[in-house]
Amino acid sequence: MPAASKPIPHARVGMFDRLRILVFFLLRRMFVIKHEVFNDLNRVGWAKALQWASLSIVGSGLLTMLLVLPYVGAGSSLPSFSSVCTPDASFDPFHMNSQWDIRRFFQITLAFGDLNFTQAKVIDVAWDIVIGRLGQALIAYLSWRSFSAYIAASMHFRPITYRVFRTLFVDREPTLMSTIEVLNDFVSGHCLESRFVMSFMVITMSLTLFFPTLASAMTGYSPRNTAYVRDYNDNLAAFSRFHPVMYIIHDGSRIGLADEYPIVFWNVSLTAHNFNIDSLYYFAYTESLRVCFRDNTNAEPSTIPLCRMQQGASKYVADYGYFGTNTTTSAWNNITLPSPTLNISSTLPYSLHSHIVEWGSDHGLYPFKPDLESESLGRPLQHQYSSDFALTYSDAVYDRKYIQKYGSCQPLLVRVNAKYTLEF
Repeated sequence: MPAASKPIPHARVGMFDRLRILVFFLLRRMFVIKHEVFNDLNRVGWAKALQWASLSIVGSGLLTMLLVLPYVGAGSSLPSFSSVCTPDASFDPFHMNSQWDIRRFFQITLAFGDLNFTQAKVIDVAWDIVIGRLGQALIAYLSWRSFSAYIAASMHFRPITYRVFRTLFVDREPTLMSTIEVLNDFVSGHCLESRFVMSFMVITMSLTLFFPTLASAMTGYSPRNTAYVRDYNDNLAAFSRFHPVMYIIHDGSRIGLADEYPIVFWNVSLTAHNFNIDSLYYFAYTESLRVCFRDNTNAEPSTIPLCRMQQGASKYVADYGYFGTNTTTSAWNNITLPSPTLNISSTLPYSLHSHIVEWGSDHGLYPFKPDLESESLGRPLQHQYSSDFALTYSDAVYDRKYIQKYGSCQPLLVRVNAKYTLEF
């Protein structure tokens, strides 16, 4: 008997050969896909294909913005609404609130207009009718045309139930019962050719039903709120008339001023510049440095008295310190004072202390010199000479606790009638 032939051993395929085969396969698939895409485009038409591609790109971009902006905007410098009155009419001058904050997802944060009640109501009702109802009709028309075309093609491959046929070809509009029936058919096994299309149909039918409610919830109108603080005389004072304090001279009567006399930074207000407390102090401090300390040669005449007070107080505390603890003879401008020195304190938000330290070395005569020296010696600045902050109104000083307790947001009244804003 002839000897059995030995099997021929298979050649070993190396890693390089496998990579070359994979690259060849991918290139071949890309060529086939390119050929199929061009055939489809020639069949459909380039103009229509570009339209659908543009709509897809725009839709994807809008969806991406809706998903990303709440997270990006919460910690960025995107435009903010009023830092004093929040959308829910809360009084909050201590934080810079952003309309992109994810925590305010269900709040209406974009407000505009200065309307009376009738105007606001008419616009709100018109929005519900035009956007809500006509938008619902447009969604139903476009989706039903697409669904009907798909179902007609799908029936060649798989039968559909009578309820699906009646909903799409007889009723031609979604109802709550028809949506439930179609969903029940799909769940119970009477599926279409594509499960993705089934899910898309149910979602679209639900969106069509609820779209007027969603459109109505997107808008509203509310009274235009204005920030007030109840002053020491039990009167409501507009918060825009409060200004940041640089120094307080507690025994001002010794130099011809009132006791507890406030020296303001600059004539700026929170509501006029859309500031919160920290931003207000930041802006006021930089303006005071620019006008009164770094370059006061071109200062306007109206700013000269304020600058002299700021410079005088800064020089005094730089020479003699705070709180009148120095028991030597001192001089305020041209007034010689016997012991003890003036009782002066400064106010500054704690969050700005690091900025003040950075700016302090840029010029010779600057505010808060004892604070800066204390910081350079390693002692916590906020525990030395500066309180958190203080605002002044009508020569009276109000601290954080008082403003937080007695501040409120109330409707703006013009000739007794409230003014309204449209909100989105």
